[in-house]
Amino acid sequence: MEPKVLMIGRSQKVIDVLIGELKNYGRDVTGVDNKEDVHDILKTHQIDLVVIGAGLPDEVRYEMKEFIISIKQGLPVHLIERTPDSNPAKMIEFVNQKVFEFKLSQEEQ
Repeated sequence: MEPKVLMIGRSQKVIDVLIGELKNYGRDVTGVDNKEDVHDILKTHQIDLVVIGAGLPDEVRYEMKEFIISIKQGLPVHLIERTPDSNPAKMIEFVNQKVFEFKLSQEEQ
């Protein structure tokens, strides 16, 4: 089963490009750049895991994580690590890794 991924980032234009790239890997992914859309998606869609990008300030990232958990407790929320060479393209590998880990965890259940 391909998990449904919600990506959250700073720029919708960048998120849209990342979604297109991830769909080339067969990923079922959607993405947004604002809290209101996160709320709406979590309330109306089955999301299996969330990835929050490194482009957002740390305070916003941690607030977003808590906001998501307050809506859907137990939903896996992953924050991509911020590194000196961080760039949006690193989200592709990160999302693919988290999808792989999710699939393995489902097999173990």
